[in-house]
Amino acid sequence: MKDLKQLKKDFSFVQDYGYEYGNDLKHYVYPSVVFINKNNKKIQIGFNYEEGRMYAIYYRSEKLRDWEEILDHVEFNSRKYSDQVEKAKNALKEFLNQQNNVN
Repeated sequence: MKDLKQLKKDFSFVQDYGYEYGNDLKHYVYPSVVFINKNNKKIQIGFNYEEGRMYAIYYRSEKLRDWEEILDHVEFNSRKYSDQVEKAKNALKEFLNQQNNVN
């Protein structure tokens, strides 16, 4: 992955679901960006270089233990960000659509 700017750009569509860009987490193995909604629910989206896998974590509340991994069920056929980004985006859109139907 080139940089956090690309990650932020690729997942900017979450703003359509009421999330705003929060910040970058610049960990060298797990770089990610965080988006936050008005209810302080967060989505952290990143790439795990150790595993060669994208991840997206949804924090239901401000309690750090109250979270779920959105991309756990997604099968990626490559260890490259560029090969995984579209599947990750589709899974995240599906998750956000379900959240909107529940709330």
